[in-house]
Amino acid sequence: MTHVANGMIALAALAMTLTACTPAAPTADKPAGAPSSAADTEAVKAADAALLAAYQAKDAAKLKALYAEDAEVFTPFAPVHHQSDAGSDFKDPAFKLDYRTARAETSGDLGFTNGSFTVSFTNPETRKVETMTGSYVTVFRKGADGSWKVVQDIATPGPAPTAAPTAG
Repeated sequence: MTHVANGMIALAALAMTLTACTPAAPTADKPAGAPSSAADTEAVKAADAALLAAYQAKDAAKLKALYAEDAEVFTPFAPVHHQSDAGSDFKDPAFKLDYRTARAETSGDLGFTNGSFTVSFTNPETRKVETMTGSYVTVFRKGADGSWKVVQDIATPGPAPTAAPTAG
């Protein structure tokens, strides 16, 4: 009988241990997924800043290195671009890009930034320099080497960004 009692105690202890190791249920503000860290979010912000610096320096080699091989870039009124197309906009002397990141988050090996942009370029039909404003979302993926690379870059035209509303 003591073997049965000892077995029941061991089984109860195992059940309590497994229950304690069960991850917390997802909530609306913290959905299920791999844990993220402040270090990963900071790394995505740094990758995003490097991306902007490469665009502003018109450095095609650095830009290409920041995009994953399977990356897709969706820009208004243009076909989808891929990593091999990185820097093709630099042929236009009027090309200039600036953006402000409003938000950056990570979850596991994926992260994103979003914000507003302003881009200047030569319209191929009118041959005049135009300026477009809008919003963007850039999705990053963490590689086996720990680096964060762009896998999806999406821009949509819209009104010029305005200041964020103030609390009050």
